[in-house]
Amino acid sequence: LQLKYPQMPVYPIDEKTVKLAAGWLIDQCQLRGFRMGNAGVHDKQALVLVNHGKATSVEILQLVKFVQTSVNEKFGIDLVPEVVFV
Repeated sequence: LQLKYPQMPVYPIDEKTVKLAAGWLIDQCQLRGFRMGNAGVHDKQALVLVNHGKATSVEILQLVKFVQTSVNEKFGIDLVPEVVFV
Protein backbone atom coordinates (compact mmCIF):
# COMPACT_ATOMS: atom_id res chain seq x y z
CA LEU A 1 0.00 0.00 0.00
CA GLN A 2 2.85 2.41 0.72
CA LEU A 3 4.09 2.05 -2.86
CA LYS A 4 0.64 2.85 -4.25
CA TYR A 5 -0.10 5.59 -1.67
CA PRO A 6 3.27 7.08 -0.61
CA GLN A 7 1.51 9.94 1.23
CA MET A 8 -0.34 7.46 3.48
CA PRO A 9 0.46 8.09 7.16
CA VAL A 10 2.14 5.07 8.77
CA TYR A 11 3.00 4.69 12.45
CA PRO A 12 5.52 1.94 13.31
CA ILE A 13 4.49 -0.33 16.17
CA ASP A 14 7.47 -2.69 16.01
CA GLU A 15 9.84 -4.08 13.35
CA LYS A 16 7.05 -5.93 11.51
CA THR A 17 3.90 -4.00 12.38
CA VAL A 18 2.58 -0.55 11.52
CA LYS A 19 -0.59 1.28 12.43
CA LEU A 20 -2.46 3.06 9.67
CA ALA A 21 -4.52 6.21 10.09
CA ALA A 22 -8.15 5.12 9.79
CA GLY A 23 -9.23 8.73 9.31
CA TRP A 24 -6.96 9.02 6.29
CA LEU A 25 -8.33 5.78 4.82
CA ILE A 26 -11.92 6.97 5.31
CA ASP A 27 -11.05 10.35 3.84
CA GLN A 28 -9.53 8.71 0.75
CA CYS A 29 -12.89 6.98 0.21
CA GLN A 30 -14.44 10.46 -0.12
CA LEU A 31 -16.62 9.90 2.95
CA ARG A 32 -15.91 13.08 4.89
CA GLY A 33 -19.30 14.82 5.18
CA PHE A 34 -21.17 11.74 3.87
CA ARG A 35 -24.66 11.16 5.29
CA MET A 36 -26.93 8.14 5.54
CA GLY A 37 -30.26 9.37 6.81
CA ASN A 38 -29.63 11.17 10.09
CA ALA A 39 -26.20 9.59 10.63
CA GLY A 40 -23.07 10.93 9.00
CA VAL A 41 -19.32 11.24 8.87
CA HIS A 42 -18.14 14.58 10.26
CA ASP A 43 -17.25 17.06 7.52
CA LYS A 44 -13.99 18.10 9.22
CA GLN A 45 -12.81 14.84 10.85
CA ALA A 46 -13.46 11.56 9.05
CA LEU A 47 -13.01 9.47 12.21
CA VAL A 48 -16.01 11.09 13.87
CA LEU A 49 -19.55 9.86 13.25
CA VAL A 50 -22.32 12.35 13.99
CA ASN A 51 -26.04 12.30 14.67
CA HIS A 52 -27.67 14.97 12.50
CA GLY A 53 -30.95 14.79 14.34
CA LYS A 54 -32.70 11.63 15.34
CA ALA A 55 -30.38 8.92 14.07
CA THR A 56 -31.24 5.53 15.47
CA SER A 57 -28.71 2.95 16.57
CA VAL A 58 -29.62 1.03 13.40
CA GLU A 59 -28.70 4.04 11.25
CA ILE A 60 -25.39 4.48 13.06
CA LEU A 61 -24.55 0.78 12.62
CA GLN A 62 -25.51 0.93 8.93
CA LEU A 63 -23.14 3.87 8.50
CA VAL A 64 -20.35 2.00 10.33
CA LYS A 65 -20.80 -1.00 8.02
CA PHE A 66 -20.84 1.26 4.95
CA VAL A 67 -17.59 2.96 5.99
CA GLN A 68 -15.95 -0.40 6.77
CA THR A 69 -17.05 -1.84 3.42
CA SER A 70 -15.84 1.23 1.51
CA VAL A 71 -12.39 1.09 3.11
CA ASN A 72 -12.14 -2.66 2.57
CA GLU A 73 -13.09 -2.40 -1.11
CA LYS A 74 -10.55 0.36 -1.77
CA PHE A 75 -7.64 -0.79 0.41
CA GLY A 76 -8.33 -4.41 1.43
CA ILE A 77 -8.20 -3.35 5.08
CA ASP A 78 -10.77 -4.28 7.72
CA LEU A 79 -11.50 -1.41 10.09
CA VAL A 80 -12.37 -2.47 13.63
CA PRO A 81 -14.32 0.03 15.75
CA GLU A 82 -12.63 1.04 19.00
CA VAL A 83 -15.95 1.58 20.73
CA VAL A 84 -17.87 -1.21 22.40
CA PHE A 85 -21.44 -1.57 21.13
CA VAL A 86 -24.00 -2.56 23.78
